[in-house]
Amino acid sequence: MGESAVRSALEDLSVRTGPPCVRVLGREGVGKTVLGAALRARSVGLSDGAADAVLYCFAGGLRATDRAALDDLAAGSPGPPPVVAWTRADAAGSWRAADAYAERLGDVLGRPVIPVMALLDDVDPVDLPAVRRLAESDLALPESAVAAREALGTDVGLLSRLGGYGLACAIGALRGSPSMPDDELLAGLRDLSGVDALLAPLAAAFDGHEERREAEFEDLLRIVAVTDCARRDDAERILLDRLGRAS
Repeated sequence: MGESAVRSALEDLSVRTGPPCVRVLGREGVGKTVLGAALRARSVGLSDGAADAVLYCFAGGLRATDRAALDDLAAGSPGPPPVVAWTRADAAGSWRAADAYAERLGDVLGRPVIPVMALLDDVDPVDLPAVRRLAESDLALPESAVAAREALGTDVGLLSRLGGYGLACAIGALRGSPSMPDDELLAGLRDLSGVDALLAPLAAAFDGHEERREAEFEDLLRIVAVTDCARRDDAERILLDRLGRAS
C-alpha cells in the first residue's frame, strides 16, 4: 500500500470503514470507464486505490499481458481472486457465440470469464431517432464492420456508440414493435448488456471484506510501527488500543 494510503489509514482509519468497493483494472482501451459507470449506476462502489475486490477487464483476444496481470493479482493479494470480464462481447456477433467464447476463455484461465456489452447499458437517447429511422428503412445491417460503415453512411457513428450487435438488436426490436417507447427500448438494451451478470460474482468477492480490512489495517500498523519514525508512536498506540479491546 502506498504512503498516501498509509497516511489516510492512520489519520482517519478509512481503510476500515465505508461500503465495499471494487477496483476496475485492465489494458487501455478495453472499456473500463464505460463498465465502471454501468456498475456505479447499479450502486457498486468503485475505487482507484485500495479496494475489496478487483474486476479485471480485457477485450478481443486474451493476451500474455492479461494472463500475467491476472496471475500477479491472484498471487499478490490475500483477498478474493479477481472477477474477470470479457468486455465488448458484441464482437462475437451474438450472445450465444459470446457465451461460448467466454467459456473457452474460462477454461484457459481456470476461472470464470463473464462476457459483457457495456456500451448497451448507457445508450444516449439522442441516438434513438436515428435508430428509429434505420428501423423504418429497408437496411439490412451487414455483419462485416467495414460493410456496415459503408451501409450506414452519415449514421456510422452509431457503430462506435452501440456496437454492431447492439445496433442490430435495437433495429430488430423496433421493427418488431415500432411503437415501443424509448424508455422500454433503453431498458431492453441495458438488460442485453450483461452487466447485471457481474453483480453476483462481485457480491461474493465482497463477502468478508470487513474482516479482511481489519487484518490489512493491523498489518499496515505493524509495518508503520517498524519503518516510519514520524508515525511510529501513533501506530503503536493504535495497536495497543486494538489489543486491549480484543482481550
